Amino acid sequence: MNISFTRGVVFGLIAVILWGAQFPIAKTAFVALDTIAVNVARYGIAMVVLTPVFLMREGRAAFDYEGRFWHASIVGIVGMAASALLVFWGLSYTLPENAGVILALQPSLAALADWWMRGRRPAVGTQVCIGLAFLGVVLVVTKGEPHIALSPRELLGDLLILIGAGCWVGYTLAAARFRNWTSMRFTYLTMLPAAVFIVGFAAVAWLTGLLEAPTPANVWSVAPQLAYLALAGVVVAMLLWNAGNQRIGGLNAALLLNLMPVVTFAVRFLQGQRFTMIEVLGALLVVGALVANNMLARHDRSRADVPAPQAEP
Repeated sequence: MNISFTRGVVFGLIAVILWGAQFPIAKTAFVALDTIAVNVARYGIAMVVLTPVFLMREGRAAFDYEGRFWHASIVGIVGMAASALLVFWGLSYTLPENAGVILALQPSLAALADWWMRGRRPAVGTQVCIGLAFLGVVLVVTKGEPHIALSPRELLGDLLILIGAGCWVGYTLAAARFRNWTSMRFTYLTMLPAAVFIVGFAAVAWLTGLLEAPTPANVWSVAPQLAYLALAGVVVAMLLWNAGNQRIGGLNAALLLNLMPVVTFAVRFLQGQRFTMIEVLGALLVVGALVANNMLARHDRSRADVPAPQAEP
């Protein structure tokens, strides 16, 4: 194993750990702030830090959208702004472990979207793995209880996260239309309009009284969480993920990404949460099915149904 590949694995693994931990951490921030305020801080801080990094790495010429400003803006607003708002909104209603396993379905959702949009039917083995992954999510979400309708608030949160995951899948598939841009450039030029959209939406909501503006005291009370979500969850994780993905390739990166719900469960356990056997079984089923699909894709790369994942914002 060469040094570059080893570094890529380490970079990717650190990014996955940072992403897996952000759901339990974000959940604790909702005691003081709503999802809009959290995402304003998250993207606002991230853009302030990323802009000079982007300028140094890509140069001033990379700020040119090359006539694709509106296309990139729509992709960014749907894939980053809408995805983040929906996922964090859903997280405010449901449990972090639910969010972790639902977002782990993104490779499966991408395969289904590719089938629907491009007519490329997944291999039978992949279809089985997708079915098992969804079964695992159901076990985690319902905890084996048949009367899942007894928790409508949690179900709403799970649904919002699933829709948010779908928005991110659309963003991942849209990346193919920007292949002449580096991953860093695509990420930044789509994140910029997404951040403007989130900040603009929040400003209108606060000024009109639609939402209550956060107080400085509220913001300061969860400053460590906001710093983690913006700096570790967006800036550091994104840069490491892009660097790792370039070194180890899409299939290996996707394999590492499957560890995200494991990290979420581990952090929740350290926070004092105890899981039922059904929940653990469901999480293992999700991870196992996705790993199995990754192995199948390696045997037939021409029909690999796990697209090279982009950086999770």
